[in-house]
Amino acid sequence: MAIILACLSFITLMLLFRGFAWAEAKPWHEVGKHLVLLLFGLPCLFLIPFFAYEVWLATGLPPDFGAVYVMGGSSAVVTLFGIMSYFRGRRTYLRQNASSR
Repeated sequence: MAIILACLSFITLMLLFRGFAWAEAKPWHEVGKHLVLLLFGLPCLFLIPFFAYEVWLATGLPPDFGAVYVMGGSSAVVTLFGIMSYFRGRRTYLRQNASSR
C-alpha cells in the first residue's frame, strides 16, 4: 500500500509542478495568477513530506540515520524531478503561446 501511495503522490506532484508552468503562461491578472499558484503550492507542501514518509514505510522503517538518508534522498529526488517537470512544461507552454501569436 505504501508503494501505491508513494507512486500516486509522485504523479500528483509532477502534475502540480506542471500546473505551476501552466499558470505562469496564462495571461491573467496578478491576483488571479497568485491565487492559482497558491492553490497548486499548498498541496505540494503536504505531498513532498508525504512521499518521503511513504518511501520510508516501503523501505521497512529503517531507524536512526537510515531514515534520514531515505527521507532526505526521496525528498530531494521528488523535488528535482518536480523542477525538471516545471521547466519542461514552461518550455512547452511558452512555445505554444509564441506560435499562437
